[in-house]
Amino acid sequence: MNSTTQATAEHPLREAMLAHIEHNLREPELGIESLQTCFGVSRATVYRIFHNVGGVHSHIRERRLQAAHRHLRQFPDCNLTWLLYEIGFGSERQFQRAFQTHFAMAPSEWKRRCLQSAPADAPGAIPRYTRLWPQQVVHQLA
Repeated sequence: MNSTTQATAEHPLREAMLAHIEHNLREPELGIESLQTCFGVSRATVYRIFHNVGGVHSHIRERRLQAAHRHLRQFPDCNLTWLLYEIGFGSERQFQRAFQTHFAMAPSEWKRRCLQSAPADAPGAIPRYTRLWPQQVVHQLA
């Protein structure tokens, strides 16, 4: 690890920014500007802090996709359109493309697989969908 990467990983605001992102995943405007405003830092500082994870946008997209994947596994009967807006994606097309690229399958295919994975009446079956977002799902991400 070079000194720049090490300094970035140890930046005093890094953990606070990561927590802020987790807590605000559902906000579509979450990004560089909102982090700058919230933490009172320059754009360059935000870029440096997130450089080793592929950038701010990439990190936020990754966390949103993981949240969607996890939520569909737990509640496969939830509405995909509702879910994509709940996790902060701006459009269905954007969500579908990102999910397909990241997981090599469409969100509808993942939902179908999750629905088929456990019969509804079996012990330990996947629970029926109930609205848990944002607090309980966000806390499951950690």
